[in-house]
Amino acid sequence: MEQRLVILAVLVFLIDISLPLGVAGGVPYVAVILAAFCSSRKNLLLMAAGFCTLLVVAGYFLSPDGGELWKVLINRSLAVFAIWTTAVLSHLRLQAVDLLRESGARIRSILETAPGGILSFDHRGVAESFNPACERLFGYRPEEVIGEKIDFLFDPHASSRPNWLQDMLEEEPSTCPREAMEILGRRRGGEEFPLLVSIGEMRLGERRAYTAILRDITARKRKERVLTDALLEAEQAREKMEALIRSVGDFLIVTDRDLRIVFMNKTSERMLGVSLDQVHHSHADRILGGTLSGLLGHLESAVGCSSPEIFEEITLRLPGQENSGHYQARSARVLGRSAGAGDIVTVLRDVTRERTLDRLKSEFVSNAAHELNTPLTSIMGYAELLLGPQDFGEFTSEEKQNFLAEIYAKCEDLAQIVNQLLDVSRIESGRGIPLETGPCDLTRRIARITENFRLGNPRHRFELALPEMSSALCLDAGKMDQVLENLLSNAVKYSPDGGRIRVEVQASGQEYRFSVMDEGIGMSPEQQENMFERFYRSDTSNTTASGLGLGLNIAKAIIDGHGGRIEVESRPGKGTTITVSLPLSPC
Repeated sequence: MEQRLVILAVLVFLIDISLPLGVAGGVPYVAVILAAFCSSRKNLLLMAAGFCTLLVVAGYFLSPDGGELWKVLINRSLAVFAIWTTAVLSHLRLQAVDLLRESGARIRSILETAPGGILSFDHRGVAESFNPACERLFGYRPEEVIGEKIDFLFDPHASSRPNWLQDMLEEEPSTCPREAMEILGRRRGGEEFPLLVSIGEMRLGERRAYTAILRDITARKRKERVLTDALLEAEQAREKMEALIRSVGDFLIVTDRDLRIVFMNKTSERMLGVSLDQVHHSHADRILGGTLSGLLGHLESAVGCSSPEIFEEITLRLPGQENSGHYQARSARVLGRSAGAGDIVTVLRDVTRERTLDRLKSEFVSNAAHELNTPLTSIMGYAELLLGPQDFGEFTSEEKQNFLAEIYAKCEDLAQIVNQLLDVSRIESGRGIPLETGPCDLTRRIARITENFRLGNPRHRFELALPEMSSALCLDAGKMDQVLENLLSNAVKYSPDGGRIRVEVQASGQEYRFSVMDEGIGMSPEQQENMFERFYRSDTSNTTASGLGLGLNIAKAIIDGHGGRIEVESRPGKGTTITVSLPLSPC
């Protein structure tokens, strides 16, 4: 190429010097520059411009004489100007072409190496480019997509913006999405997969074109589902835990390090008479003063204690209660680094009933020892008389018979105590008291037992109201005798000053009812609530009543075993009425 340019320049020079001086122009030399431009070599272009400049200057000296000097100089100057103007413009054009070529190569490199799919299409939705990442996403080759409408690559309805593709292409002005959106793509085999697409619009004159950047978010969606499921499970677990805590029957309260209330369950709200919303983040002394100061002191000890857990038994009188109760307070500090670490969780358990039972058991042991010792003392005394005639002399046959009768009677008392203990054991084990039911004229048995008590207790006035017709029931006669004897015995014991004891029997409809009414010391509501508990005995400080506190517990179990019920009406100082209702069912 260089040789051809040199030959061309020499030819132009020869023509130049063959003409009169001043006639040569820059146009022939510009032709040389344009020929150099066609080679697309910038260095050759500049070399040609320099060489042509030398030839123009040389032509000034070698051309034949002719023309005026000023015209010759202007002509030669214009020729040089034309040469270099053409050379510079051509050089700039070649630079621009190189830049465009480099930019195009860079864009192609980006398109080919981009991890995400890049798809360009025109205003009709016809694909113009389809990079390798798109090939991997959809499974199509570029020649299968370019020139075709792109709607077969997507599900246009499965997105947050239905018909987005059609709206974007048809509406004017364009409704190109401003933010990335999630859509469903379709692979060659018809498989759908989630895509995140960002679309940019280009204006090429009156023509619109679009570039879509596509990213497969299948893995992200999978992780989102896992995270969503985990969050849902955590939320459900939190709700279950909160529901569990709120449904706990024991008092539960959570305070922070400054003794501000963070949480209370339903039981706490009910026992304290306030709701969590009313006292949330309030200091505990706002609701734990006065009769609840013992709990406040426990919380203060828990905050200052180095041990993560503290346990003690305290005495409190809750709002609405007349008497104080015994409570086990257990506090533990929340460990770890999460929110809430350092908070104090306090559980308060009412053990008043357990302590009452403990006291009753202790009293029972003492009473049982006394009740057992009384007949044993009599038995041992009479036996000693019978076994020691040398010390006490001989006794007549009648006296010996009386001694033996007393021993037998006291043995029956012992047997009754043992049977009561066995019955209580059966009740506690859930087996219930065994019943041997059969036809029973309960009215006649009530009359007989009441008469026996009348003869044995002359200080009391017994009244008996029986129906004209007797009723045959299917009962365990011996157990019903035990119930009636217990009720009459209590009526006598808790009427220390004598008075009237009335027994009424009624049979109507499907029920048989008998009541034992006395005019004794009566019972308070609290005593009525506990009277059927094992080992329970009313405060007998003003009576001489004795016993183990098992009779009514066993009586209720017997009545329950027969499908009946036992009810109490009593007022302190006004006496007590106990009514037993039994079903009228024949055997």
